[in-house]
Amino acid sequence: MTILFWGIATIMLTVAVSFVAFPLKAARLKPGAPVTLAIAAIPLTAVGLYLMLGSPGVESAEAHSSPLPAPTQKKAGSVDDLVDGLRAKMEKNPEDGSGWMLLARSYDHLGRHADAIDAYEQAQALGNEDVEFELSLLGKSIINERAESVTGPALRGHIGLSPEATARINPDDTVFIFGKESKDQRMPVIALRKPASELPFAFELTDKDMMVPGQTLEQYESLLVTARISDSGNAMDDSHGLEVWSDPVSPLDAGWIELLIDGSAAKDDRDE
Repeated sequence: MTILFWGIATIMLTVAVSFVAFPLKAARLKPGAPVTLAIAAIPLTAVGLYLMLGSPGVESAEAHSSPLPAPTQKKAGSVDDLVDGLRAKMEKNPEDGSGWMLLARSYDHLGRHADAIDAYEQAQALGNEDVEFELSLLGKSIINERAESVTGPALRGHIGLSPEATARINPDDTVFIFGKESKDQRMPVIALRKPASELPFAFELTDKDMMVPGQTLEQYESLLVTARISDSGNAMDDSHGLEVWSDPVSPLDAGWIELLIDGSAAKDDRDE
């Protein structure tokens, strides 16, 4: 089963990718509808292949007692039908972590965000993790929860902690997230306050978080984003030594900002 699976997978993936790569290389065209369809076909191909062959190296007792249905005899109704079929398969085989991961990615491709999170949590519980995919889902959660009230530019990202920093904070500490034009600027342009007990978390700074009423993020070409942990609750208190800065970012870019508070460097500075 393993050899057959990877053999067919390699052939189907090569064919799908060739629909994208060769026309672009030969004609130097911008991706249009045919290319987009070819790209979209790749996750669909993976789902169909999974439904046909199952997880490589895993065979259930069911497979020996009854023949597998021939998927080629019946035309697939839609992408949603295929993904729902994969969901039904996973409910019968809930211990297959790679299957749950494929289902999570398929739901995400279809824009079914809540279903994608549910499937990813199942995969995660079985030891299948993908940090980049998880952060992508986390970012979409923030946007989905606040899309009805937020418009215009925003600074979005995620704040994480190193093991050293985790050991040095208390649940009642405060996290301040600032946007500044430079490191020397004392008063931030935009600010957000959250309890340290929620770390790690995703954040979003929008016009409603501006320090001066009437100002907008749109007025700033670039800002530095900083996250600081204060044990006194005072925004100006940096005695804790736990702070991280981003590179300059554009509020108009809407890119994802990844910040990691590393307590080891702060500890070394204080020891000196």
